[in-house]
Amino acid sequence: MIFLTASGMTDQKDAFGLVADDFLIKPIYKNDLLKVLIKYLPYTELQPVENQHARTGLPVNADLVLPSGLKEELMTRFIPAILKLQETLNIDEIAGLVKELSKFNEEHQVEAISEYCIKLSGDIGTFNINQILVTLNSMTEFIKK
Repeated sequence: MIFLTASGMTDQKDAFGLVADDFLIKPIYKNDLLKVLIKYLPYTELQPVENQHARTGLPVNADLVLPSGLKEELMTRFIPAILKLQETLNIDEIAGLVKELSKFNEEHQVEAISEYCIKLSGDIGTFNINQILVTLNSMTEFIKK
């Protein structure tokens, strides 16, 4: 049994240990929940698919480099949020990022950013957590290069 609780008091942690196999304190992040579930549930780890989409999230032109001003703005406004979302994988916050990034791109018209937004929206719609992470990683690499 795994308890999910809003309380983080030390005396209650000891009490939880007497009646539960494990527990998580709210807010509960998907990565933390998955780590606990992996401890107790049998699973088979899938091997990564070797294709362009699995490695990079999108077949974005490797030669495409963002103009320095646009790159700096993306680094300042979006990279901190993207890095956080790579850890938390909060679907609602990722959807918010897509909206904000799409709005930003209405002014700048960068095709690769549009592709990332479309890809993330599709991944969110199918709740494809692995592909969301791949796409977020790829987006980070694209912006930073």
